[in-house]
Amino acid sequence: MARTSLSQQTADKIQEMIKKQYEPGSKIPTETELIEFLNVSRTTVREAVKVLCSKNILEIRRGNGTFVKENPGIEDNPLGLEFKDDEELKKDMFEISEMIQPVLMARAADKATDKDIAAVEKIHDRFLEEYAKYKNGEFIKPDQFRKLDVEFHTAIIGICRNKFIDKLVQYYLASCTQLYDVWIKIGLDQALDSFLKYHELMMEALRNKDHYGMFRYALEHTKDIERI
Repeated sequence: MARTSLSQQTADKIQEMIKKQYEPGSKIPTETELIEFLNVSRTTVREAVKVLCSKNILEIRRGNGTFVKENPGIEDNPLGLEFKDDEELKKDMFEISEMIQPVLMARAADKATDKDIAAVEKIHDRFLEEYAKYKNGEFIKPDQFRKLDVEFHTAIIGICRNKFIDKLVQYYLASCTQLYDVWIKIGLDQALDSFLKYHELMMEALRNKDHYGMFRYALEHTKDIERI
């Protein structure tokens, strides 16, 4: 069997393993562990990882290991949008957020199971833990809060169980990363206060399967972030 074919087969196995076991942003097994698990050579593993990096599924962080991309399979800024110096584009982004996100999150409140609610609750608890550390003077990277915010909203929208919506949300979030980075650096404390207030309200609406409450709080949260 040609090495190229074996590398692709290995890449496919690693990709399947990622789907089943590893969340976006998590670290995958080391090169040595993959060699032992997949029973292939070091060269084959390295070529397979390169294949997955080229597909924006994995990224190698020198000195730290290999990690699943935040939006696996989607390139950074896939829509080619530049937010930094385009005020109209920023307004358009918030407008589409106000139009779409409250509707999707309200739909999620309708469909949520106890298991769904527990999963979102865990994400919210992680935010509360990081927020408490930050308020007690511990240094927490702003990007950590951005990731938890994205994870919280994505998890709720994922309750809709619509693959088309899931993919659209991934493209949207990947395109908006620049804007997230801008406002979270400028108004971190204000952003965290908004997260705390509205995430608590949205959790309450989710627990109560409150369609209209979820719609209202998601819309108010988006408008509050726009104000910040």
